[in-house]
Amino acid sequence: MEKSTPLEMAAAERARRIADEDMKRFRSEDRAFEEESIRFQVRSYQQYLEYEKEELKQLEKMYRSRDLTEETEEIILKRARFYVEMYTFYLKEAERMRDRILNIGLPRQEEALKAAVERTVVDFDKARTTLPLALSQKQVALEKSRYDRTKATEKLTKLRKDRELFTVKAPCDGVVYYGRCVQGNWSGGSINKLLRGGIIQPDEVVMTVVQPRPLFIRATVDEKDMAYVTAGGGCKVVPTAAPDARLDGKVEKVGQVPSGGSFEVRVSVGPGLLALMPGMACAVKLVPYAKEEAITLPVSVVFEDELNDDKHYVYRAGSSGPEKRPVQVGKRAGGRVEITDGLKAGDEVLMAKP
Repeated sequence: MEKSTPLEMAAAERARRIADEDMKRFRSEDRAFEEESIRFQVRSYQQYLEYEKEELKQLEKMYRSRDLTEETEEIILKRARFYVEMYTFYLKEAERMRDRILNIGLPRQEEALKAAVERTVVDFDKARTTLPLALSQKQVALEKSRYDRTKATEKLTKLRKDRELFTVKAPCDGVVYYGRCVQGNWSGGSINKLLRGGIIQPDEVVMTVVQPRPLFIRATVDEKDMAYVTAGGGCKVVPTAAPDARLDGKVEKVGQVPSGGSFEVRVSVGPGLLALMPGMACAVKLVPYAKEEAITLPVSVVFEDELNDDKHYVYRAGSSGPEKRPVQVGKRAGGRVEITDGLKAGDEVLMAKP
């Protein structure tokens, strides 16, 4: 474009100059000469026609006054008459051409030359304005392309270095799990992301190396039952994959998160259950409270004091009638409540208020 722009500018300027020259020459010379030429042509045919008419007239006189053969006379007169007829037609054609050139051709030619001059002026002004701008834009685009290519080359170099780091080496021995472990559940694991063309997001965990031993269990307990689970207590673990097995466990710690506590139970796996792997499910059973000689009653026969819900009472059967007896309550489970004070074994109570 740097080579062609000056050529296009010169061509536009040359076209404008030629159009100006053609217009000036048409107005100063060509039009007048065209008009003179066509008028002279009409005048010439008029002269030829007069000559032929005069010659025909003289021949007709001559043949009337001389004694010539009729055949020769007819040939010569016929030829003369045809010339008269021919030049009459030529004159008519010349006059018609004259009128057309003077009234239509030359005005149209002048109009076309005028339009060509105006068009070349516009084209030249446009070329003078747009061609340098287009060249400047191309130069800027070229510089931008060079800059982009340099940045792309730098990025490619960095990517090649990064690719050398993509040979992933496990930090420890173990088993590869796809994805991230969240509260014992594996999420985000997809082997398709590790195939050619797969897309991995920044900071996304795609693989986790797990050491399957020693094994521990993460279980959850409802907030209302957290008070019954204490560190150091024993439990039984029933794996879903081995429902007949019973593994001894021990509660090592209890989470203090109010939104639903958690506790971890570490278990020792016998040789017959080596198939247990991280991520499998199980059930944890434990006895949070036990009292061999507890006195219990159905919850429905123990009533709360209407003025103080911390006080409870029952109706004891007696010889003189029902007796309202205050009692102290303890743990509740399975629709029964423990009576820690106020009753003894063998006492009879009413199943409903009297």
